[in-house]
Amino acid sequence: HGTKVTGIIAAVQNNGVGFTGVMPDAAIMPVKVLDDNGSAKISTVVSGIRYAVQKKSDVINMSWGTVSEYYGDNPFSEAIAAADRAGIVVCNAAGNDGNGTFSAGNAALPEMPDTGRICDKAEAGSPLLVVASAENSGQAEAGMFLFGGQQIVFRPTMHSDGSIHYLSQELSAGDYACVDCGTGAELELRYSGVNTKLALIRRTSGQSLAEIAQRAKNSGAAGVILIDREIPDGLDYVYCDAQIPVALVTYADGQRLLSAANPTVTITGKNVMLEYPPTVSSFSSWGVKHSLDLRPDLMGIGGRVRSAAYQGSDQTLSGTSMASPYAAGCAALLRESLGKQGDLPEGAALSAYLRTLMMRSEEHTSELQ
Repeated sequence: HGTKVTGIIAAVQNNGVGFTGVMPDAAIMPVKVLDDNGSAKISTVVSGIRYAVQKKSDVINMSWGTVSEYYGDNPFSEAIAAADRAGIVVCNAAGNDGNGTFSAGNAALPEMPDTGRICDKAEAGSPLLVVASAENSGQAEAGMFLFGGQQIVFRPTMHSDGSIHYLSQELSAGDYACVDCGTGAELELRYSGVNTKLALIRRTSGQSLAEIAQRAKNSGAAGVILIDREIPDGLDYVYCDAQIPVALVTYADGQRLLSAANPTVTITGKNVMLEYPPTVSSFSSWGVKHSLDLRPDLMGIGGRVRSAAYQGSDQTLSGTSMASPYAAGCAALLRESLGKQGDLPEGAALSAYLRTLMMRSEEHTSELQ
């Protein structure tokens, strides 16, 4: 995760891979605040922010978050304020929980049905710059099979070595019966009769996709069609070293398959090219917080972003974790450019000036859905 974020900010030019960071000559100071399970105590996070302030960072990027908020005097808000007083722009990912009643699988408060699920830990008025995600425009390859004479487009599997695998190319061309296997639990698969067929499995939070794929293989399935959640979280690939073909379809397409009697899909061995417009990412969190503070503040490119991979080569990922370093790189570029033009204000006046320039120069959109 950190490698991908760093690549978005500072991947060097002419690197032989084909992408460049927002600010290729930026100096990166990694500060580890999460443990190996991706969790952290707020005291550790506060220490990390204070460390970055002490080392005179220009910009802080935080591609992580929770859906909790803090009110009044608290260590986190105080750490953000200290960074602001030092003239540091702090960018934070807005979160990948969408908006409204079904965000993150939780109902909004009945008295506040429009409350969003923003990964914003500071109180109203905080100088924290909360960054949502916009889709990267252009074309991208996607897998495809036929159902009822119509195309269903799916996302492929990416292994840890960066290789991409399409169910439509790994299975022989022909018709394949599909079997509803619930959430892919061991007993659901064992007694499903999925042998030589495709397992229809609903994706839920906390699942190990690799374990699901292995259980499907052990049950004799020819492959897995993984049905995305009703509120997706930005997966562009099924990330696991599956030893069986796996395809990820949308929630709507999955419901079509599940509702059909004896569903059968046709594998053609062909993929398709999809055109992606620069729209608001469907997973990007936005809305009014419990404090009635409307966030996010701006959007960065976070949908289908190509960046460096930990074990070499590159990966294409989506999420507000990708959008936040895009904005952080822009803040660093802006600070450098303004510094070359003359004297900059200092302290909180500098960080406020940079945030204002970024928000006033952004492209406005009313396409929140």
